[in-house]
Amino acid sequence: MSRKFSVSQILLYLLLVAGAVFMVLPLFWCVSSSFKVSGEIFDYPPTLFPKQPTLDNYRELFSKFPYERWYLNSVLVTALLTVLSVFFCSLAGFAFAKYRFALQKPLFALVLAALIVPFQVILIPLYVITIKLGWMNTYYALIVPFMASPFGIFLMCQFMVGSVPNEVMESARIDGCSEFKIFSKFALPLSRPALGAFAIYQFVFSWNSFLWPLIVLNETGKYTLPVGLQSLFGIFYLKEFGVLMAGSALAIIPVVILFVLMQEHFVSGLTVGAVKE
Repeated sequence: MSRKFSVSQILLYLLLVAGAVFMVLPLFWCVSSSFKVSGEIFDYPPTLFPKQPTLDNYRELFSKFPYERWYLNSVLVTALLTVLSVFFCSLAGFAFAKYRFALQKPLFALVLAALIVPFQVILIPLYVITIKLGWMNTYYALIVPFMASPFGIFLMCQFMVGSVPNEVMESARIDGCSEFKIFSKFALPLSRPALGAFAIYQFVFSWNSFLWPLIVLNETGKYTLPVGLQSLFGIFYLKEFGVLMAGSALAIIPVVILFVLMQEHFVSGLTVGAVKE
């Protein structure tokens, strides 16, 4: 049975396609430019595909710069921060959603207040604390302060309020389950959509983090990818923009893989509660 489309639907689809092309074009340009010689990158009119594809940019990237070290640093820091943040935020969200304790409302109000505070406001106090703890130029400074984000706590709390039935928790307690076992065996599986959505958010946030790593890291070998790519201009006075495009193209890969693997959880996490039965 053929489906008829109205004029408004056709216009909407065309608008969506145009938006998708607009979003993908910079990524495509980055990947395409990584296979061009530097002179071709600035050709006018620009070319979408390289006239004479070359791998020289990638060879130079790995031969002249510690790019693989920067990549490994970003993978380790991002993976650890994502896992720890998902765990602690879900744990705190579960506590706020399902338990009643002293100062619960003031503490949750403090979490909500932290949502509207820009990072630049706490930058200097956080920097002073980092120095006093002796964490300058260490990965502790990149991981520990962000293990429990206010956004993650709020997201998990709001999701668990409705997704984890109190009856299930009471039945588990009658069967002799500990509170942590209720959290790990019941609350977490029931909250998979929110966990997936927050994991993607936290991964992208950590992977793209630039300002804070730039401040606390001062050794080239400890740089994460965003700082390392920026240092190509400041330290090595890079003039070959094709090398920068090659490094940026490779930096996109983990984020794309994560979205592909967790797309179902991400979409369900965004749309949960949109339809009421």
